[in-house]
Amino acid sequence: MPILVHPNPAHCRAFLSRPNTHVVKFPTGNTFYFSLPLDVSLLHELRLFELFALRDFLSSITDNVQRRMGQWGVENITHVQRTISKWLLHLKHLLHVERLAWAAGHGVPVFDEQDNLISFSWAWDKIHFEKGSSAVAEYARLLLEQIHRSSRGTASARQPEHFKRAEVQLKTWKAERTHAFEWTYDDVVICFGIFGAWFKDKAEWLRTRRDFDPYELVVEPVTGQAEVEL
Repeated sequence: MPILVHPNPAHCRAFLSRPNTHVVKFPTGNTFYFSLPLDVSLLHELRLFELFALRDFLSSITDNVQRRMGQWGVENITHVQRTISKWLLHLKHLLHVERLAWAAGHGVPVFDEQDNLISFSWAWDKIHFEKGSSAVAEYARLLLEQIHRSSRGTASARQPEHFKRAEVQLKTWKAERTHAFEWTYDDVVICFGIFGAWFKDKAEWLRTRRDFDPYELVVEPVTGQAEVEL
């Protein structure tokens, strides 16, 4: 479950009173407080457009850093900017839905120590928390659709050999004259749909079903399931 935090203004002022500290307000509405030298490992959770904004902000403070910290401070800024630029070069290797998720803060690309793109990490719990199960189902549908399309040669030719993409599957079965749907990503259930409603998993649906009166809904036991090929 994502944790909602709001920094204490007094703590922020105290932090900014220290040497070589900075604050940048991102176009996403988030505020980033940091001190130099800046460790690039702290940037992995930033959204796509936050990285663009941070790279530009670092350019704007280069002269000030040169005066205050000398050449080693400028070298740290240059290293961070170069790393961000390398990450952004991999945009063309991501699916469109992955780029959308990165921009929305619903997932991030994963890079190795050489800044090579190796996978994409989805924040399914965060999507559930912010947007609900229907948003998870829509992401999963687009992801499955675009992975199948890329496997037919449209995007796979540009995809690095070391990039590992997790498997998305859709299973469906008949229950009470309707269909139930279950999305799995990398063998983990991320969404369950039935009667036009979406839930985090089947267990959440069963808990919800207990709240219905008997005359409102009766669901027969599931007798089987079959994987659907799209």
